[in-house]
Amino acid sequence: PSGKGRRLPEVYCIVSRLGCFDLFSKILDEVEKRRAISPALVQPFMRSIMEAPFPAPGRTITVKNFLPGSGTEVIELCRPSDSRLEHVDFECLFSSLNVRLLVRVFASLLLERRVIFTADKLR
Repeated sequence: PSGKGRRLPEVYCIVSRLGCFDLFSKILDEVEKRRAISPALVQPFMRSIMEAPFPAPGRTITVKNFLPGSGTEVIELCRPSDSRLEHVDFECLFSSLNVRLLVRVFASLLLERRVIFTADKLR
């Protein structure tokens, strides 16, 4: 935050045993949006999130919260049916390997072989 002297950065973090990365990312994006308007808007929003029941797998819940200038805003939070691979970007893999190599990698994984990927970029 701004001000004189040393300032520690503010961090918002969601700690959960569930791997619903897109859902949590959407919540943190909303926190950031409200924080940019006024820090006082974060607490009511987080309270409304905490009071709402966490969605069951494959379900969506709606959370209503007031946002100055927009009025009452309705946010839909969707939990994926299976979040184990939600954070994996398959597009990069599909664009890097041709179909023959992709099938070969998949077959190797099914046969529980060791697979090592090397690349110029970490992505």
